Amino acid sequence: MNRPRLLIALGLAAFLLLLLVTLPAQVVMGHLGRLGIQATGVSGSIWNGQAAMVRVGTLPLGQLSWDLHALKLLTGHASATVAVKQADAFAQADISVALNGRITLRDVTASWPLGALAAAGLPAGWKGTANARLTELVVEHGLPIAIAGTVDLANLVGPANRPADLGSYRATFPSAAKAGSEIAADLTDVDGSISLNATLRVQPDRSYLIEGQIATRPEAPSQVVSALQYLGEADASGRRPFSLSGTF
Repeated sequence: MNRPRLLIALGLAAFLLLLLVTLPAQVVMGHLGRLGIQATGVSGSIWNGQAAMVRVGTLPLGQLSWDLHALKLLTGHASATVAVKQADAFAQADISVALNGRITLRDVTASWPLGALAAAGLPAGWKGTANARLTELVVEHGLPIAIAGTVDLANLVGPANRPADLGSYRATFPSAAKAGSEIAADLTDVDGSISLNATLRVQPDRSYLIEGQIATRPEAPSQVVSALQYLGEADASGRRPFSLSGTF
């Protein structure tokens, strides 16, 4: 007597599974407009697909592709390998989203021109490239709470009103911090006309502190040399202490 019901249940389950697996990506991406995400040229399924162009607010990210890891859903996490690219920029990471909304990115590689990031709120008029290689980045409520890896600013030139070649710099995040603790990084120069040795500390309340020592090299532009004189007298090695703080 129960066999027909069992067959019907199995048939419905198979149908729903097939519907989920083959659900067009366009159906899901169409609902992301409420989050300020616009996608065009969407193809594939929710498990594996791509979009010809994705914008987050006014920031154009470029072409997006994703590969959803189905087995991770059994652990209560939505996980996928995601990549975005433009003609001169790219980013790729394994992204996991927990039920509490925490987003964890692993094996992050990215390279993005600074000029293209002005729409994200970075000061306009600066040129260069931001390169990132992170083993882990954890985001909660829209803010990073843990970072491990390096972020480089390469071939930095600016600002627009008095452009100067400032060289390249690196922020090294030695290990991912625990949630609720500060994020710390070592700031150093890679090459160029400025010597930098400093630390960055970001607190959970969005306050930050950058402090260390800075010096110019012989090839430094005159406007940079003049600007650093406002920091006070240099020591015997030509270095000047500095400190910057604020909130974001």
